[in-house]
Amino acid sequence: MAKTAKPQGASLQVVGASAPTEAGEPLGRKEFVAKVAAESGMKPKDARAAVDAVLAALASSLRAGEELNLPPLGKVKHVKAKDIGTARVATIRVRIPEQGPKKAGSDPLAETGEEG
Repeated sequence: MAKTAKPQGASLQVVGASAPTEAGEPLGRKEFVAKVAAESGMKPKDARAAVDAVLAALASSLRAGEELNLPPLGKVKHVKAKDIGTARVATIRVRIPEQGPKKAGSDPLAETGEEG
């Protein structure tokens, strides 16, 4: 396919960009760490270390082209990648399961007072 010259003044369109939050802005690292700390009960310092470790592992796996199955996030599949300059642009597909009610009996832990 032949390359065509980009017309002067043409704007670029981002396709498939991350969905903005309800406030209209993407969720940043600082806000994400605060969210993890609030949902997990961790101290923000500990949550930051955990988030950094998880993001580093995700980046490493995606660079290697690995397919991930990470409930409740879902299934992450590396579709294609292209090296440009000092970065790699990757196209990934994420299949996020619906958040429905838990199936009865899906919790492996016994109820309080139950012995198994």
